[in-house]
Amino acid sequence: MTTEPTNAPTFELDAVREHLAATDAELIVYIDETHMSYLPTYLGRADAMHLLGAPPEQVLRQLWLAARCYASHGDVYLAKWPVHQFKRRRLLPLELALVVADAQVLEASTKHFVVDPMLLLAGAEPDSVTEEVRALTSFFRGGEINDQADLTGFLAVTYWMVLGAIASADNEALDMLRALTARILEKNLWLARKRVGGLGRMLCAHQVIGELRPAVPDGIVDALAEHGRLHADAVRARLGDDEAARRTGDGALDVTSLAFLAMAAAAGIDLGPRLAARREDPDLAQALAYAPLLGHTAVA
Repeated sequence: MTTEPTNAPTFELDAVREHLAATDAELIVYIDETHMSYLPTYLGRADAMHLLGAPPEQVLRQLWLAARCYASHGDVYLAKWPVHQFKRRRLLPLELALVVADAQVLEASTKHFVVDPMLLLAGAEPDSVTEEVRALTSFFRGGEINDQADLTGFLAVTYWMVLGAIASADNEALDMLRALTARILEKNLWLARKRVGGLGRMLCAHQVIGELRPAVPDGIVDALAEHGRLHADAVRARLGDDEAARRTGDGALDVTSLAFLAMAAAAGIDLGPRLAARREDPDLAQALAYAPLLGHTAVA
């Protein structure tokens, strides 16, 4: 684990509290609880609440509200946001849908944000999806990976398709995607050795996916810890240049790790005992706090 420098930028907690209070006031009178303009408010409140130590169930309620916004206005968000914003266009809505496990949210989210992976692999996907994918990786044009950025993009796209397969309960697609990803990673091991930044986080995601069936609980917990560390590293780096984030708490919550917990629970894997054995690991602090609400044995 890396040691944080004493002069590392940190969140300004008093300002975060003020920001949370301001959004409390904003939400006293609703236009509509699922109005599309509230999505960043709910996500920001989840970050701020998590950072300030609110009970996990209160944080998850904000994520549920955000997931309902995505589910209600998916087509509008996709039309509004540029194609290079892949995380909030494709990954985050599906991660939230899996975390909140609301049947109506899952159904609507798969309708808006999922594309049949066989269409993409056959080159028959909608033009809008082609544009998104080509902004990330050249793999789906020529079948090759050229560098780390190309590999990171490929892993992000296959992670998106896996999220869609899990949300749609499509085990055949899931198995096909796991096999494809394993083959590409084996072929490009030299690019995947350095597990840092976005590439490292995507490798953690695919480690979790690869260890859902057959179940490897210790490996999933290892990936949770590594993703927690990489997320914290990314947040610290961002805070150095982003005063607004320091004052609002933006990015404090690692939603992707919550999705890992949800995926494991959906696969019938109880991570509680493994998390309990590593309760002193600071990189697992978030997982320990949220695991009981996401289907795992409570850790005393």
